[in-house]
Amino acid sequence: MITNMKHTSILIMLAMTLTACENEFIGQYPVDDVPPAQVSNAQVENKNGGAVISYTLPNDTDLLYVKAVYTDSHGQQNEVRASMFKNSLEIKGFARSKKQNVQLISVDRSQNESAPVMVEIEPMDSPIYAIKESLKVEASWGGFKLSWDNPDKEQIFMYVTTPGEEGDINVETIISTDPNGNGAVRGLDAEEMEFNIVIRDIYENYTDTVKTVLTPLYEKFIQPDNFVLTALATNMNWHKSRNNVGALFDGVKTSDKPMYLETKVKVDGLPYSYFTVDLGDTYKLSRVKFWGRVAYCYALHCPNHFQLWGTTSMDAAANPDNWDGWELLLDDWSYKPSGRETTDVTDEDKEYAKAGEEFEIPESCGGVRYFRFVCLETWTKSTSLNMNELEFYGAEYNIY
Repeated sequence: MITNMKHTSILIMLAMTLTACENEFIGQYPVDDVPPAQVSNAQVENKNGGAVISYTLPNDTDLLYVKAVYTDSHGQQNEVRASMFKNSLEIKGFARSKKQNVQLISVDRSQNESAPVMVEIEPMDSPIYAIKESLKVEASWGGFKLSWDNPDKEQIFMYVTTPGEEGDINVETIISTDPNGNGAVRGLDAEEMEFNIVIRDIYENYTDTVKTVLTPLYEKFIQPDNFVLTALATNMNWHKSRNNVGALFDGVKTSDKPMYLETKVKVDGLPYSYFTVDLGDTYKLSRVKFWGRVAYCYALHCPNHFQLWGTTSMDAAANPDNWDGWELLLDDWSYKPSGRETTDVTDEDKEYAKAGEEFEIPESCGGVRYFRFVCLETWTKSTSLNMNELEFYGAEYNIY
């Protein structure tokens, strides 16, 4: 009986403690019911899709923050807060330009609110509409290319669909904050097709539909079954711990054991790192796509500045140190969506690298049987080269 009574007492005390915890007030208890003074001297700077409102703070020692209360483009009431250490706040997310009323309210530490100060703003159109107007769509190899201007670096979602019997069919979704936006849709047949493009911002504002009809240029993925890596130049070798040259064409694009090429000694007149591939047949190349070491994208030994060379001559390709008889196909740089001004790598950068970097070969270039990838500079200016995968697109040269 005594034992049961002890258990009962303990349970009652525990319940009382839990109840007390549940009812405990978190934060500062109100110390008065006096509302703070209003903000004054409100000034408006209208911007694309929003506005910045600056003001003079009230001289209240217990001021906590200032909030703006407004109705967004979807009829929903929202608010934005700025701490007592700031004298401005920014409102974003409006669609089309329209006059809006905003209430500025001072709030103190006792959660007292001042009477609102009414401010009229007139945001300019959301950036998505200017992006839509700048959008260019161009037929390309196996699909089409898109380019646009996004100087505000607004995050956008670009939905590409094609009409189907039961509604639109999603073809591609492009997510970007790049000020010089570009994207591509690939893997399509060379036949006339209709496409619809809609752009959305993060505030659920949508543009009208851009409609286009185009015919992709013919290309195919060149199967690597007959590819052969030829001998390396005399000053280069495959790294002993990463002698994984087969990784270039195994279809695994995100391995952390990529092909690893080292330059032993820099030879005057020769680039730091390059290798040659015998494609097994002569092709008119349309695109080349490569994946660096994904775990170290835009870093370490990933290619930054590179060249692509080609020849049909067995004699020219027989000597790995020879450059006579080779045609320069492309001289280009790795692309980093966030820009190369900083070493920081964003999530958008990682997604772009994970999808592979593709480069178009100019139509003026001739046939290629032997292909040479030349790394002039890695992202860390190292003398080694990492690459996970290399893909070629085009067609047999005899069909042109």
